Amino acid sequence: MLTFLLKQSQYTSAVDKEDYENVVRLQVAITAATQNDVVGKVMSKLNKAIEEGRFEDATFLRDNTRAGLVILKRRVAMTRAQGNISGAIEKLNQYLEIFMGDHDAWRELTEIYVSLQM
Repeated sequence: MLTFLLKQSQYTSAVDKEDYENVVRLQVAITAATQNDVVGKVMSKLNKAIEEGRFEDATFLRDNTRAGLVILKRRVAMTRAQGNISGAIEKLNQYLEIFMGDHDAWRELTEIYVSLQM
């Protein structure tokens, strides 16, 4: 799942930079990750439901498959990839208020603070 989020974050960054060679490479990697990953499959279904305007289905998937957790983590990754470090810290703190036992999130927050020499 972390690899998927990282690839998604890199993809967003590549699109912003108009680095189309990396965009294509990352699209292939993301597709491969979602086809082999249960969480990725749920995220694909969730995204498709949203794109098609099937919001009740999207809400069901979010609430009953823990996709909400993935969405929160994705928001952190995307905010950090956009260079908004203070926003990433804020989103990580909000996430950790709900999911205090997520060691990866604590590690990520620690890495951010160390990189800022705080």
